[in-house]
Amino acid sequence: MKGVNNATDLIIENNPMYSLMIKSGIVNYTSLARKIKKQVESMTGKEVKLNTLVKYITSITPGEKEDYQINYLKKSNLDVEFKFAEKEGKEFDPDREDVFLVYKTQEGFKFLVRNDPEGNLACIRITLPPEAKKAPGITLFVVEFLSMQQISIEKIYRFDLEIILVCSVEVASKVISSLSDLIFKSYL
Repeated sequence: MKGVNNATDLIIENNPMYSLMIKSGIVNYTSLARKIKKQVESMTGKEVKLNTLVKYITSITPGEKEDYQINYLKKSNLDVEFKFAEKEGKEFDPDREDVFLVYKTQEGFKFLVRNDPEGNLACIRITLPPEAKKAPGITLFVVEFLSMQQISIEKIYRFDLEIILVCSVEVASKVISSLSDLIFKSYL
């Protein structure tokens, strides 16, 4: 590899997520630089300063690539509910009206309960448009985007046209703010 710039270009061009985030103007340049630093060092065979990467990444104008993920997300609805709690049990009553989501484990069932007085979880739901039903990679796109924003999600579910993110109540405002920027403020 000839140099840091070439290695950085190659990494970004071959990762649609990185390219799209730069193109849309919603990238956290320092976070992206941290994420690719080891790859760049491996490709160039030398240590690279974080500031060097950040400076170069800010000058990149990615080529035109398909950005269907952003287009589908721009047509989506975003909502959040608080006071969820995760419960578990050997059996599950399907008539319970307070249960939002249930799944089977080896030990029994786990379920998310709404309006639990001790609930410390939030459920953030992205409802995609009908044309996104068979589009691949949207959930991965959202997860990678949040990861680059240094946001940790506890659980992620994808059901047909819904992406459901479960996180602590403390993290929910950061998730909503970042997703709002992605969906409603990107330049695409």
